[in-house]
Amino acid sequence: MKRRISVLAATIVALMISFQGFTNSGGSPQNRSGSPASNGNTCATGCHSGGTQGMKAVSITSNIPASGYQANTNYTITVSATNGTSKIGFSASVEDAAGHVGSLSSPGSGAQITGSYVTHTISGTTASGGAKSWTFTWNPGANPPASATVYTAVNFTNGTGGTAGDFTMTQSQSFSQAVSIPNYTISQINGLDANLSPDSLGVNCSLDGVVFTDDFDGNAGYSFYMYDNTGEINVFDFVDEPGGYQANRGDSIRVYGDIAFFRGLLEIQVDSIVTFATGVALRAPRVVTTLDETTESDYIRLNNFSVVTPSQWPGAGSSSNVDITNGTDTLTMRIDSDTDIDGTPVPAGSFDVIGVGSQFDFSAPYDEGYQIFPRDLNDI
Repeated sequence: MKRRISVLAATIVALMISFQGFTNSGGSPQNRSGSPASNGNTCATGCHSGGTQGMKAVSITSNIPASGYQANTNYTITVSATNGTSKIGFSASVEDAAGHVGSLSSPGSGAQITGSYVTHTISGTTASGGAKSWTFTWNPGANPPASATVYTAVNFTNGTGGTAGDFTMTQSQSFSQAVSIPNYTISQINGLDANLSPDSLGVNCSLDGVVFTDDFDGNAGYSFYMYDNTGEINVFDFVDEPGGYQANRGDSIRVYGDIAFFRGLLEIQVDSIVTFATGVALRAPRVVTTLDETTESDYIRLNNFSVVTPSQWPGAGSSSNVDITNGTDTLTMRIDSDTDIDGTPVPAGSFDVIGVGSQFDFSAPYDEGYQIFPRDLNDI
């Protein structure tokens, strides 16, 4: 009789152990992400242990922009484990100093939400080539915290079904709330002082506009122009913005950056660019008879001009200033080597010029050096 009881007891214990293993394979208990709200607890706390790190690695990535997260916006968080074993599990949470923040939703394949934590499902632990990843959605809510941190603890098991010989790694990634950046019309930032220098120099803002030129910077970076219903401006930077935007005529965009100034030309120096639409029809260029401060960065047209000195016309791969005249005034047409104009025959007789007004003036007051940039051969 005692033998039967002992066998029965052993069987019950074995079943309990087996059941515990099954429930853990179906998801980590809550409070195991290694976060402050978890009191630093992970699956290694009183359970999985004994393994070694070796080449195992854990990372956290997201589509939260470098500028930060916005209120009431969904973001995808990805937890990835690499160089691991055949079975890998995880637990994750998003917190600030006060505890859990925002809301969790839309767990991807192999993941589930349990309370304020995300963890694996029973089918979400099988790794491929020692690698496994899980995704979930985080929304910071209507009143986002100033900063939030994603915490995760990943358990690399040795596949024996027990808890010995497993290794748990923790990782965290912090993000900040996006600073509110004012959106202005171009006329709100293009005011000038007595020297024709901008009175908004250094202002951080965003501007919306329609691109009407190609990019005159043939290298990494930007020098193109856009307009809104109130004015025009040059969009400039030394490098491409993080999203890799490439300027195309008719793009409706929002540019984030700082108001800048170079050689008399008002600019917005780019932090980032968002595209709203493409293929927007351009307005007709404004017909002018001279170049001055009113034509700077504007989409303009000069009628009945001719080249004064043909030898100024640039060869292929070169840029040059070319004097043009209507018989009364002599103006400067800038041929940029990033167009298809350089190296072509010099226009004979009179012609019309469409392009963008620009400026290149070395000293205050900035009232000289006005130019027109044709965009391509069709503009001449």
